[in-house]
Amino acid sequence: MLNFLRKHQEIIISGAFFLVLLMVGIMIYRDFGITWDTPVQQQLGELNYRFIFLKDPALLNYVNRYYGPLFELFLYIMTRGLAVRELNFMQHLLTFLSFYAGTAVFYFLSKRIFKDWRLGLAGCVMLVLSPRIFSDSFYNTKDIPFLAAFILAILTLVWVSEHPTWFRFLIHALASAICVAFRLQGVLILALTGAFIGITFFKETSRTNRLRIVWSAGLYLLITLAFVVLFFPVLWTDPLGGLVNGLKEMGNFPWSGGSVLYRGLLVDATNLPWHYVPVWIVITTPLVISFFFVIGIGSQIWSMMRKPRELFMTQSSFLLA
Repeated sequence: MLNFLRKHQEIIISGAFFLVLLMVGIMIYRDFGITWDTPVQQQLGELNYRFIFLKDPALLNYVNRYYGPLFELFLYIMTRGLAVRELNFMQHLLTFLSFYAGTAVFYFLSKRIFKDWRLGLAGCVMLVLSPRIFSDSFYNTKDIPFLAAFILAILTLVWVSEHPTWFRFLIHALASAICVAFRLQGVLILALTGAFIGITFFKETSRTNRLRIVWSAGLYLLITLAFVVLFFPVLWTDPLGGLVNGLKEMGNFPWSGGSVLYRGLLVDATNLPWHYVPVWIVITTPLVISFFFVIGIGSQIWSMMRKPRELFMTQSSFLLA
């Protein structure tokens, strides 16, 4: 019996963790309310649905048309016809399941990076025990699905780095497009992929292999953009112009403004102090996670200072260090 437990401890322990997480989520998803922007996101899903299936052009003039539509469209299709109360609860459950799937992907990503399933599971535990993330996993239909999609895109990028083939680039392109279609800020994954391709190109000495890398990069970019347009209905009428406008708008969102309570004062939300973000990260993140974050960042900075060439000129250190 002990031999069996030792031999299958990864399956037993990690399986128990994910089973408990799923059961907890199913038990408590009705305990959460809605946020102020929930109706906005639901309207986004409805307008994208009407644009696709009913040819309704209202989406093209919607103020939030460049918000990532893919998950909101999925939620709208899955909850159409439900009463408002049950609709919101079902969206809570589906949002949690996206977080659950993202946590599972994070486990495989962490296990692959650290070469140890126990460290991979420890990373998942810290992710789940982050109060802000766990609570948002039931009602934040923008950031939580985007988090899961970004983790998936990073995993496929690691997969590509280990053995770059056209099929792996295709899978990574699909994952990258899903990430962008959840939130336009997902274009960061294209920059990370470009950095990996650039490092691989300059490391390679063979002209033939360099041409193959350039061809792979072009194919990846073309397929990713094609999938992004497919998943983003507002881009169908003007793919390039719409994408440029969307990125500009997301970089400087036309919000009329308001005040937020910060350090006991009402502060203009359009003119926040530089320390607003780091302070909120620290006070909403468990200390143990912040501690390991500082240790990890410090370790990477030390590695960069000691051996900058080795860190940036090898795919494994770039993606897995």
